[in-house]
Amino acid sequence: MPKKFILRVGLPVLIAFVAVTIWQFLTIAELRSELADFQNARQAPAPPLPNVLRRAQVMPAPAKPPAQSFAADKTFALPIDCTPGRDCWMPNYVDADPGKGARDYTGGARTYDGHKGVDFAIRDRRAMIRGVTVRAAADGVVLAIRDAMADIDYKLLKPETLKGRECGNAVVIRHNADWRTQYCHMRLASVAVVKGQRIKAGRALGLVGHSGKTEFPHLHFMVFYKGQPVDPFTGVTIRDAAKVTGNMWRADARAKLQYRATNIYHAGFAASVPKFQAARRGDYAAARLPARIENLFVWMDIFGVHNGDQITVQLIGPGEKPLATRRLNMKLKRPRARQFLHFGFKARRGSWPAGAYRGEISLTRPASGGPIIFRASRRITIN
Repeated sequence: MPKKFILRVGLPVLIAFVAVTIWQFLTIAELRSELADFQNARQAPAPPLPNVLRRAQVMPAPAKPPAQSFAADKTFALPIDCTPGRDCWMPNYVDADPGKGARDYTGGARTYDGHKGVDFAIRDRRAMIRGVTVRAAADGVVLAIRDAMADIDYKLLKPETLKGRECGNAVVIRHNADWRTQYCHMRLASVAVVKGQRIKAGRALGLVGHSGKTEFPHLHFMVFYKGQPVDPFTGVTIRDAAKVTGNMWRADARAKLQYRATNIYHAGFAASVPKFQAARRGDYAAARLPARIENLFVWMDIFGVHNGDQITVQLIGPGEKPLATRRLNMKLKRPRARQFLHFGFKARRGSWPAGAYRGEISLTRPASGGPIIFRASRRITIN
């Protein structure tokens, strides 16, 4: 075969063969690389989710009730961050009378007809603004929340605006299949849990407020057994007076919840005639008053006032000198859940001199075993 023919025909064929072989080699190598990458990707951990998805993942999912300690002892911790008798008080207990009457669990008058919970009142609106924490009384799952109602005296609202929302901002917790608790009148935008969240006893739920059908800042705490309200002090249902358990407070809470028929829970001084609205807002909190005051007023707010109670106020001046005493005998047709009173003291010469003053307040109640006396003391300095 002539050399020219071989060069003219064979050389191009050889070059083409070599080119195809190289292309196939490169293609196979690339495929192997992609396959290795794919296999490595399957074995490698997934990259972290975006923040929004991560937040969604940790949001609690509704689930069957947890097995928790409540099922064993059926007791509750104190549902509010306060010391009863010092910076919170119980003006109303559960109405233990299933009929038209009203009596608390001791047989006393610290309730009203149809009241289904225990009220924990704080001193005034100033205390509410500072913040008092509401806490879960036992382990459980958050069943429902509401957190969009204003903190306002319900008497300033139209009745229809509260229909079905009398509880105000609230949290409901399911503790097991039979028991749940409800926390009412919480502060606007303070609820700190979400529906479906599993929580432990003592978990912060929000803050005490003034929402819903209420005249003053307080926590309204309710216990339910199979849908029926229960008095946590006795374990008795309200509707049919059936005893389903005993006292439901834990030992430490029970020690703090000693029954008091009366509390002089708020008191102070004012340089002009005091108004109950201003006192309950916390407007008279100043520790000093300006000079040249002709009339000095001592005011008080009392939970649980009865017919025949005697209120006594003694004004003590600089140098611990007794200056004057005022007395008032209460004449009432029925006990009052709350009573605001004030007593005025006029300076004998011009104005009250500068110095430290003290108001000693007492409520004396006649009783078969001897008088019962409730006391409070407040101080003020005149510049």
